[in-house]
Amino acid sequence: MLDYRNMLILAPMVRVGTVPMRLLALRYGADIVYSPELIDKRLMNTTRVENPTLGTVDFVVANNGPVCLRVHPRERDRLVVQIGTAEPALAVKAALKVAQDVAGIDVNCGCPKHFSIQGGMGAALLSDPERLCAILEALVKSVPLPISCKIRILDTVENTLALIHRIEDTGVKAIAVHCRTKQERPQDPGHWDVFQHLVRGLKYPDRTVLIANGDMFTPDDFVQLRAQAGITSFMLARAAYSNPSVFTAAKFALSHSPLTSEPPLPPPPTTTPVPVKSLTRTDRPPTHAEQSAIANAWMHVVPIAQILREYVLLAAETDMPYQNAKYTVMQMFPPLGKNAGTKAGENGKRTAGGGGVVMKRTKRFKRNPGLILSEQSGLGGEDREEEEEEEGGDGDETESVEIGVSGGVGKVFEVTKEHAARVTAAKSMRDICVVFGVEEEYGAIVESRNRVSNSALQDAGAPDSKHDGEFPYVPNPTFIPDGKRVITET
Repeated sequence: MLDYRNMLILAPMVRVGTVPMRLLALRYGADIVYSPELIDKRLMNTTRVENPTLGTVDFVVANNGPVCLRVHPRERDRLVVQIGTAEPALAVKAALKVAQDVAGIDVNCGCPKHFSIQGGMGAALLSDPERLCAILEALVKSVPLPISCKIRILDTVENTLALIHRIEDTGVKAIAVHCRTKQERPQDPGHWDVFQHLVRGLKYPDRTVLIANGDMFTPDDFVQLRAQAGITSFMLARAAYSNPSVFTAAKFALSHSPLTSEPPLPPPPTTTPVPVKSLTRTDRPPTHAEQSAIANAWMHVVPIAQILREYVLLAAETDMPYQNAKYTVMQMFPPLGKNAGTKAGENGKRTAGGGGVVMKRTKRFKRNPGLILSEQSGLGGEDREEEEEEEGGDGDETESVEIGVSGGVGKVFEVTKEHAARVTAAKSMRDICVVFGVEEEYGAIVESRNRVSNSALQDAGAPDSKHDGEFPYVPNPTFIPDGKRVITET
């Protein structure tokens, strides 16, 4: 049974949080990984397919549609599928569809985007606690897996705790809390100081794990939040996909800076509700042990060039469409200056291949994680402006923050504007691999996959088929029985 205590978790992220990123996060120390948000009706309308070529389990949309979810054996016991839903019965049907292949089910109760809210999903559930709790109760009762949900804070501490108490009564194992309201966006300061109120106010602290989410970028952030609020589990989005080795650094910092005292108690309750907007972030001076642990934790941050290589090879290994891999790679690029690899959009904000963003010191919060990490890593720290993700899921989970290092011992090359431009121009997975100097490894992956694929086809009684090496997919898939199809994830 999945345990959410003392965990570092990859957050659910639209388009970015597919199987290559999840495997990379696990490689660098994530304990649990979440899928992107999957809408209940779409998931219900899939067929479970065992993919012999990749060794994965694919959930394929009806009528030879795309892969809605691909589950790799290396993640199966640590993968939580997040469902977007507004109806208890649909939530249960969707969860049962994948229950035998994943470790947990989460309900998205925090997405503030129009797509989710207009369907009564995501942050709309925060205003309809009866429906939210009915969904969770149905899942807890009917699905043989740990159930969790991800919410945002409400307007006051008291209202947020009242909602959390109702959620706890449903029997969920964990509640991930993003420290912004549904009206706030990534450029707004997160309300870190709310966490000490929420942790101390849990109704069933021995049963329910509260997971902190929002504005955690450096090893110092994890140590500070644990010391201040008693948080033991952390969910990362922007920092994680900018450089997944942040999990290694965070784990080192936490394990080498043991708590010497209990976190301070929050202020006593008053008759006046406490607005969450009055709670920003209050840091305390780190102890000597914490300073040492934080300094040494930076040694565990891997150069971004190496991270990008590993990502594109995992994308090739898991048959990710090159367009999807290309999008994520552009999100992962460090600050490279304006218009690196792409033209500015209509709003003139897209930079560094359209992926990176900058946390402006005057607009975001006093501690600029992008610039701090750039200083630590020796990068220039050039500003990039923030742009909101337009798709579903937790919209604020798909913004970039620079956490890479492009220098240091053993570096092969530094990521440059030229790399961003070449990725932008890429027309295949092979093109992307050539940009990062891993075309030989890519060729070996394709050759190995072709051998397995052709063997599977022959076992199925289908004629041997050739393809261009991009996907091991035959021109006429009707020759392949359902259990042997190879379909590309979207």
